[in-house]
Amino acid sequence: LLECLSAHSSRAVSAHKLLATVWGHVPESARPELILAAYVLKLRRKLERIGLTGAIATIRGSGYALVRTPAPF
Repeated sequence: LLECLSAHSSRAVSAHKLLATVWGHVPESARPELILAAYVLKLRRKLERIGLTGAIATIRGSGYALVRTPAPF
């Protein structure tokens, strides 16, 4: 998931593209975007633990984007 977001250089990646890239297909559950949202939340928490709060932005109607933050030094 992180690799897919970082490959798009701060541009929004649609939920459909993320699902297809990470899982190889879009799951046939009733709401596959909820599955993706759960994984994005877990990834956000892991990134926050290493000081990257706000590293993943939700782009309404477009998907998710990795936010580039300046180096702390």
